[in-house]
Amino acid sequence: MYGKNIYSLTFGDQRNQNKSKKENESGILFTGIHHGREPITFLMNLNIILKILYEIENNNQDFIELINTRNIHFIPLINVDGYEYNTNLFANNGNTFDMSFSRKNRRIHNSINCKE
Repeated sequence: MYGKNIYSLTFGDQRNQNKSKKENESGILFTGIHHGREPITFLMNLNIILKILYEIENNNQDFIELINTRNIHFIPLINVDGYEYNTNLFANNGNTFDMSFSRKNRRIHNSINCKE
């Protein structure tokens, strides 16, 4: 399960892409699926990306200005291994109610306050 790629997408002013430092340009970072059991965050990233593309396609000057003055970075899936593990659990079990979602490191928690 290790060695998976993490993909990202950046919107920004193409004239500034060759600069080594962008001191005057603000940035925004959207990330998703920090925990493998939170797949809705991937869809939130995707929805924002589609909204930006739609507004640019329709020549919305507010969005074009936003893109021209900021770098907007998307990493929609950070925890690739955790997401794959929980996806496989669901595929094998088929019932989210009975599914025992994994912890972030999948180690047993040996606390007196947390019983497995």
